[in-house]
Amino acid sequence: MAVAPVFICHAQPDAPFSQDLSVALETAHLSVWRDQQNLRGGDRLAPEVRWTIEQARQVIVVLGLNTGQPAWLRREIEIAQATERRRAGSYRVIPLLLPGVDPTILAQWFAPAPRCAPVQLPAEGLGEALPLLLAALGEPPPGDLPSGRNPPPLAELELDFAPEEPAAGRWRWVARLHRPADPAPAGNELGARGLPPGPLPGRLLNWYLQSHPCWPTDTLRYLARRTETLLAKWGRSFHNAVLEAPGPHELTAAWRNAPERYELRLTVRAATDHPAVATVLGLPWELLHGPTGFLMQGKRPVQFLRRLAGGGDAFAPSLLFTTPSP
Repeated sequence: MAVAPVFICHAQPDAPFSQDLSVALETAHLSVWRDQQNLRGGDRLAPEVRWTIEQARQVIVVLGLNTGQPAWLRREIEIAQATERRRAGSYRVIPLLLPGVDPTILAQWFAPAPRCAPVQLPAEGLGEALPLLLAALGEPPPGDLPSGRNPPPLAELELDFAPEEPAAGRWRWVARLHRPADPAPAGNELGARGLPPGPLPGRLLNWYLQSHPCWPTDTLRYLARRTETLLAKWGRSFHNAVLEAPGPHELTAAWRNAPERYELRLTVRAATDHPAVATVLGLPWELLHGPTGFLMQGKRPVQFLRRLAGGGDAFAPSLLFTTPSP
């Protein structure tokens, strides 16, 4: 089961700060719900938004000098407070006040008054308030980021592809799970056969990634949103065809459910020099879309790596250091 996300209530003028807040929380290994389909801001609250608030882990309410008086934001806060009263446990509605906002503004938005004390963002920025916010969320303070001297353990799912019927586009693959940090790493491997979805049009990806941001008209924004829906749908079908196949499904589930201290990596390998191998390696694996979103986003973003056949084992580099002497 997916971890319940944190829901951030905010008005449109506070969206840039809320994006930064989402990134900071995800860096602290918290899942944050993102409105990828632009469901908020209408006259009526979308059912998906209401359901997400009710199922969220906690709710953060961002209030600033430019928040205004959007009715839909008030409705989100009402639903969050009703859920807080109904659910016993760690569900909290936490006000986050941007610089310059007086705490007396809470009376305009919360009825009754919020149970949690507001977190005041200082002029120094989010970094100063993040420990207080994490404490309000019931999380430990942010620790040191992993460095090259103490890298986090790695859970790697390796997919080894070989063409079965190149003319028909059918492939067979073997999934292997590697967790070197475990005392007894999983050495299982499971195979599958199937037909991955066809590649996306190269012109479409080029337009979405490079061209359309240069012409931010309403028409192109609409086309870009439709393209995002298409990419997510393609990534979901790709995910189902490869990672949810009956064969490797068990290893895939074990990989995704690795302990929180593990980083996740997906390695796509083609142990053959067949010309068709470029087809499977050239697919946009970064668009893989699971039940909770793109694998490269969210609380535990997945690293992607492609490997070709040949090359032999990796060798240790030889380094020469020179230092000046007096």
